[in-house]
Amino acid sequence: MKRACLCIILLMAHANVAFKLSLGHRHAPRLVLSSQKEIVAQAKVKADRRKTKRMQRRHNIGASTELFARNAVVTHATGLTTSYIETTTSSQEMRQQQKFKVGDTVTWTGADEDVPEGTPGVVIGLSTDDPGYFEVDFPEVILEVDGDVLQRVEIPEAAVAPTPPQEPLFKLGDTVTWAGADDDVPEGTLGVVIAVSTDEPGVFEVEFPSVVIFEINGDNLRPAAPSPPVVPVIPKPTPVERQKKESATDSRDALNVVGGVLFGSILLFGPQITELYTSTVVSWVSSSSQ
Repeated sequence: MKRACLCIILLMAHANVAFKLSLGHRHAPRLVLSSQKEIVAQAKVKADRRKTKRMQRRHNIGASTELFARNAVVTHATGLTTSYIETTTSSQEMRQQQKFKVGDTVTWTGADEDVPEGTPGVVIGLSTDDPGYFEVDFPEVILEVDGDVLQRVEIPEAAVAPTPPQEPLFKLGDTVTWAGADDDVPEGTLGVVIAVSTDEPGVFEVEFPSVVIFEINGDNLRPAAPSPPVVPVIPKPTPVERQKKESATDSRDALNVVGGVLFGSILLFGPQITELYTSTVVSWVSSSSQ
């Protein structure tokens, strides 16, 4: 009897242990927790590595120590024994990305050796790793900067409008003087522009009486004063020439008087003269026929 009771007790104890082992194997809480801890630990190591690399690349400009840990959410899939890291983008970050666009001129509110205060830069792209960060091309360096520490610079239209081409100070054939002086070209010597440089605006080639000077800056040339108009000098007539001129004038006046008298006589006595001439011609014809 004792032996039978002992066997029953042993069987019940064995069954209880087996039940507990099967129950623990079915839920496996330690295995799941271990897997979660391992995945989270790996994710933290990767996040720390990314943080180190990006901080070095940015030279600590606008970088936040919490930047790379934000929005990291451990999500448990229902019915699964694994976990994963999911990074989400909030609506605030979406608005941050729309704050600037490629081509905008901006300034950084901070300052360092590479980017002094007030230095303008141009947005050349959005950061693919961190929402809200922009790649900005400054004169000395390209940096990824947080949009919160950037300010847009408004450029007036006059500053970006194309500058119309300026006419050269002088053109070919212009007469000029050199502002300087030397042995070959004394002060005030006149020269003629014979060429305009196409490589260097404002540079001219000038030919002076004794030498040709190349590459003279237009700022060192002066337009020559225009020459006064030439007034022809008329020689005074001699007494003999004056007398001849007066005699010719008197003769011309006399002829004009005679001609005027004759013309007036013709107009005044024209009909009588015509009648006398006609009668004379008729008488002559009649006498000739007899």
